[in-house]
Amino acid sequence: MAPQKHQKYVAHVLGLPMSKVVCKTKRIGGGFGGKETRSALFAAVASVPSYLLNRPVKITLDRDIDMMISGQRHSFLGKYKVGFTNEGKVMALDLEIYNNAGNSLDLSLAVLERAMFHSHNVYEIPNVRILGREINFQGEGSITHYGQKLEFCTLAPLWNELKVSCDFLNARKEAEIFNLNNRWKKRGVAMVPTKFGISFTLKLMNQAGALVHVYTDGTVLVTHGGVEMGQGLHTKVAQVAASAFNIPLSSVFISETSTDKVPNASPTAASASSDMYGAAVLDACEQIKARMEPIASKNNFSSFAELASACYVERIDLSAHGFYITPEIGFDWNVGKGTPFRYFTYGAAFAEVEIDTLTGDFHTRAANVILDLGYSLNPAIDVGQIEGAFIQGLGWLALEEMKWGDAAHKWIPSGHLYTCGPGSYKIPSLNDVPFKFNVSLLKGHPNVKAIHSSKAVGEPPFFLASSVFFAIKDAIMAARAETGHSEWFPLDSPATPERIRMACLDEFTAPFISDGYRPKLSV
Repeated sequence: MAPQKHQKYVAHVLGLPMSKVVCKTKRIGGGFGGKETRSALFAAVASVPSYLLNRPVKITLDRDIDMMISGQRHSFLGKYKVGFTNEGKVMALDLEIYNNAGNSLDLSLAVLERAMFHSHNVYEIPNVRILGREINFQGEGSITHYGQKLEFCTLAPLWNELKVSCDFLNARKEAEIFNLNNRWKKRGVAMVPTKFGISFTLKLMNQAGALVHVYTDGTVLVTHGGVEMGQGLHTKVAQVAASAFNIPLSSVFISETSTDKVPNASPTAASASSDMYGAAVLDACEQIKARMEPIASKNNFSSFAELASACYVERIDLSAHGFYITPEIGFDWNVGKGTPFRYFTYGAAFAEVEIDTLTGDFHTRAANVILDLGYSLNPAIDVGQIEGAFIQGLGWLALEEMKWGDAAHKWIPSGHLYTCGPGSYKIPSLNDVPFKFNVSLLKGHPNVKAIHSSKAVGEPPFFLASSVFFAIKDAIMAARAETGHSEWFPLDSPATPERIRMACLDEFTAPFISDGYRPKLSV
């Protein structure tokens, strides 16, 4: 969500200065992506009749119209060449990435930049021009293809802990035994690591402001530039303020986000908001504490309220504007080198799936996820974020397929979105949650580069759902092996039942398949 962007667009269409437009945002529903730019259009549309008629105007879209208008996920195509030794050590990668940006720019460039920064995942490849094994893992001191040195890399202990917790070798053996004894059901397993850089890749966006008021009854009002969207941002920020003043969490209230309280706020995105706004709030609290210190040192107050009242009597300012800029980051696109990220959040996941080779249906029997979140600001919130990100990632990789009308579909106009509602666009449900779902946090590794030694959590776990995707492919490989097919085959995402079924080569699909995997034009 980006209140400043909405403020800017409304001011532009009305011909007003930004100082005359105030955008207020209460807490909103959860979800990844889309909110930063897509709703600004409707704010601008609603503002015109509201301004001309001098009355409130509200626009609420039907679900199908909302999905058709607001844009979708970016389709990506990667063309690559990989060079590796006989032992499996990757030596070189030549990768070309194509991003379908649709008919408007919005954030497509930023999405493409992220893809370029993260295309190597956690693997150390000496020569990069932009499915490992552990011998390719990056480690402490490794240099990324964009020139950033890895510090405090926790990939190795995290990966080892996951292997032990899921008993990977035994899980692999059990899947193989099951596959030998079942013709039409197959199981697959996979482990996947991830590394997600924390910071906006555009340097100027790495700034945050906050406004903190202390009242004479000892309560605290906090306003910051971030938007609460179910990710627990307000709770974490309140914890920072409560800890700074050594008061109960109940004594801190977070006001709605508003552009007249904290101006020029960066979007609540890139998983960086707890880091930035937590640090901005801490800065404001420290300013107030410094002003209160002379009074506090002279008396032994029984409560924070008594101290606040005494400071008020002495005419001490109990309000402060806090500010934070992410230090030691920067990237030069002209040379392709720099330090675009303050630090990295590392994670890994194991998944075991079972597929029905006759229908293409699947279920996730087990998923183990572990993340390094430093010293978590709120483990309960962070575990929930990991669970939610993993399940949404599962939808992205195995359920949610976009379908558009074309000349072959007479009932859907060409170019129109067909999957524009829950009847045709399948999001994860309770039935898609892994039967056994374990989430844990790596212990004993504080992050010295963020607020209270914590790490960002929002987006990093999302990719870990690819463990389910690769476990599905592993199960398909077992099905194909029964018919003597061991060659490489493509599996596009999402791995829908149709794609899973047609990838499982057998006597039923043989009439429709040629060259091992290409559909025949005629039968």
